[in-house]
Amino acid sequence: MTQYHIEKEVKSFMDKSFSKRQNNTKYTTFAIAGILLLAAWAGHSVTDVSGTPSSDTVFYWMETSLERLDKTFRHYVEKILKQKRGYWRRHTPYLLVDETHESYSGKLLKKKWKSIKEKSLCKYIFGYKPKKGDTGSFRFLTFALVGPTKKLIVRSIPIIADIGTNNGDGIRHPESQNPHIIDTIRWIRKHMKFRLVIFDRGFYDEKLIYLLKKEKVKFLIRAKLSTTMKNMIAGMTTKWTSIKYNVGETYYNSGEEVDLVIGKDKTQEWALVTNYIPKQVWRMRHYYKKRWNIENMFQVCDGINVHTNSTEIEKKTFCFIISCLIYNLWQFSKERIKGMTLRRFTRLILKRIERILNKPPPDNPKGFISNEGVE
Repeated sequence: MTQYHIEKEVKSFMDKSFSKRQNNTKYTTFAIAGILLLAAWAGHSVTDVSGTPSSDTVFYWMETSLERLDKTFRHYVEKILKQKRGYWRRHTPYLLVDETHESYSGKLLKKKWKSIKEKSLCKYIFGYKPKKGDTGSFRFLTFALVGPTKKLIVRSIPIIADIGTNNGDGIRHPESQNPHIIDTIRWIRKHMKFRLVIFDRGFYDEKLIYLLKKEKVKFLIRAKLSTTMKNMIAGMTTKWTSIKYNVGETYYNSGEEVDLVIGKDKTQEWALVTNYIPKQVWRMRHYYKKRWNIENMFQVCDGINVHTNSTEIEKKTFCFIISCLIYNLWQFSKERIKGMTLRRFTRLILKRIERILNKPPPDNPKGFISNEGVE
């Protein structure tokens, strides 16, 4: 993927991701790409007038679906995997799985729904507040391949906060992430090998472990420290050891048998469950620390994320995936553009789009709400 066609990659992704409602659109695809990239680079928010055919609203001219966005992004990931096949063969990567939250500051969670549409929008909004001033958030299950020098975001899926099942407990129940995890692992396996799938403690779940074992996948999950685990660590005569352990074991349930790696370092106690034990058990901690790569990726992408006040999950997902796409293009263009930061890379794409349009985007394009601290 050469540096000379990065702006066309963005346009092509957008062409495949959404269709236009009418032929006499206000903006061309390149113009929309320029507006979104300018918003991402300058820290603006793109506004959305729900249900109103406003010519000033970029998103009005878009129609897409979650399935279409997912299919298109996967297509581009497969393209990169194919072009960089030699790299991944030389450096078998780790597959990292984590979730990230995108801010929501509306009021749908604080009032009664006035319509079926409002109720439908709210089913993707979690009560978790990632930033001050938020009233909730959208959750994205994200997968990334990490090699020694390259990182690739391979998939990002919005998770439903309320599946609508009446459990009689008055609690909103999110959809299970396990089917998405297994589906993604099967898809990645068709294209390449990976060493290990690494999860945070939020994925410490008996059912997931059962499915991973059934698929014969090597995995590493940080366990939630129980009183039993803490007592075992306190009684250890060595710094690290592994024992057989049954996750989810109760009087009526035998649970899922795994290897439990327990240990401690200068800062904390560790408990990791896995079906893969190296000769030196303490190495499991270093394998797990590779998971922090995906946290760094979230932080980097946050600097070019397109913010919007839209509550429609398709538009939220589209904005999030655009930042993931730019990140991937940046990662695999760095060998040709030395010392290029992600923000400078985004600006480079924007300049090329400006040249194609033969004029720069307006200094204060309609549809933007300026945030403080714009660089």
